[in-house]
Amino acid sequence: ISGNTKETSAGEYTLQAKLLNPGGTIKNFVWPDGTAASYSINWVIEKAKVSPPTAIEGLKFNNTLLLGIKDSEDISKYKLLSGIKYNTRAGENKVIYALQDASNYTWQDGTTGNITITWNIAKADNAITSLKIGSWKVEENPVVHPVRAEATWASGNEPIIDYAQSELGPWTETQPTNAGVHFVRATVKESDNWLAAQKIIKFSIWTDPTKIFRDYVDIR
Repeated sequence: ISGNTKETSAGEYTLQAKLLNPGGTIKNFVWPDGTAASYSINWVIEKAKVSPPTAIEGLKFNNTLLLGIKDSEDISKYKLLSGIKYNTRAGENKVIYALQDASNYTWQDGTTGNITITWNIAKADNAITSLKIGSWKVEENPVVHPVRAEATWASGNEPIIDYAQSELGPWTETQPTNAGVHFVRATVKESDNWLAAQKIIKFSIWTDPTKIFRDYVDIR
């Protein structure tokens, strides 16, 4: 036997088999099929498969450094070409990986090219945690009655306050002075890392001073 009888790398190989002839004539030996000619044997070492890293799902902004990629047990067989595995901010991130040795390894799907993995950090939930305004009699106007509003996050700014005579609007930043039931709305706009938040309550301006009360009715 001669040729490629032992190899360590993936690929296709060939060896040659020839009958020995100690009696001086090839007719002393034949192959099981009755032939005596030399022949070639082709054999293959398949490329080993590599499990790729994967994106970590369900991440949400929490103002800490978050890991977005989970490495597989084959971490030594691939490398990070570009992108980041950690981030603190909400949004989409992309990383590109390559095999360390594409001549002997493939990804699980049989390909050898670079792979791109996208991972995400969702924006954090936001909420108006407190919204209060009292009711008053019409004679108290045009005194501005304070609205107290707090949010989970408002980027250091107070929530936007506006008013309407219906829950559906239209809304204005001018506080009403006419008697009746009114609505006040507090809004925090969506930011890079936080979702928007909104809350509406109703209040009253009365003509009958006996009906003055300080109700805080949350309707949403």
